[in-house]
Amino acid sequence: DRFGLLPDPARTLLDIARLRQQAQKLGIRKLEGNEKGGVIEFAEKNHVNPAWLIGLLQKQPQHYRLDGPTRLKFIQDLSERKTRIEWVRQFMRELEENAIA
Repeated sequence: DRFGLLPDPARTLLDIARLRQQAQKLGIRKLEGNEKGGVIEFAEKNHVNPAWLIGLLQKQPQHYRLDGPTRLKFIQDLSERKTRIEWVRQFMRELEENAIA
């Protein structure tokens, strides 16, 4: 490209925009993350497979727990921004692979 590589802040902005689109398709209303984890809030109507989600809660109770009927808390070491974005990207990929129509 004649202008060089995309700067990291611009690349991060594009990553976040893609994740927002992905979240909207899955029926995720809100996703907040910090250094220690975060919260995913699902819309009433979403495409998340409840059986898969229950399996995740049972297999990894130290990392995931429900906080009400539409909120999933996750506990992860996400101290670096790149790690945080990569973790969210991977989790969204898993949600998509296990989504219902």
